[in-house]
Amino acid sequence: MLAVAHRTPVSAAGCRALADLGVGAFEADVQLIRGELVVSHFLPVFPGLHRDGRMLPGLHRDGWRLSRTARAEPLAAVLDRVPAPARVLVDLKTETPAAADAVAAVAAGSPGRWYASCKRWDLLPAVAAAGVPTWRSVATRPALAAVLRAPADARPVTVRHTYLDRATVARLRAVTSEVVAWTVNDVRRAAQLADLGVTGLTSDDPRVHAYAASLG
Repeated sequence: MLAVAHRTPVSAAGCRALADLGVGAFEADVQLIRGELVVSHFLPVFPGLHRDGRMLPGLHRDGWRLSRTARAEPLAAVLDRVPAPARVLVDLKTETPAAADAVAAVAAGSPGRWYASCKRWDLLPAVAAAGVPTWRSVATRPALAAVLRAPADARPVTVRHTYLDRATVARLRAVTSEVVAWTVNDVRRAAQLADLGVTGLTSDDPRVHAYAASLG
């Protein structure tokens, strides 16, 4: 089972420690700001700028947390500290064709190091053309329904774990190749999802990473 680190550690040692637990992918929330691909879990509430490692001005959010000076770093810095053969999962938060094209251009220079996901599935073919495996991100009930009623599609889906039960996972596995559940920070829930048939677990908790990796 694929173990995905929901937040890539800020140090190479932290990434190596998770890789040693069996983490196979490190997620990076990627935004295109002033033509540069940057990584930050903070998203602009209002349009912002990027300068000297900060997104300015305006309010940014990470879930329910708010910040006026959210940190960001170049995508290349994340790739540099993620140890091979683990991959970087680019979760595209700037949902525009320009952002997808920028990710494709970067990926073309380092083949075999990437996955990509996005809630706007129509952007994924541009990234897939660069040889990047793509995942359809499912964050709402309507998006889940769209996957279930669409024709079979080999691309994996990454789904909010609270939407998953035995019947739903079975239906998903009938129409897509893999089902990755996010964000699972409880080992008991991870075991339930594994029993349901998911093929990957995204987590912030090293205990979940180790559990997922132990399943092979």
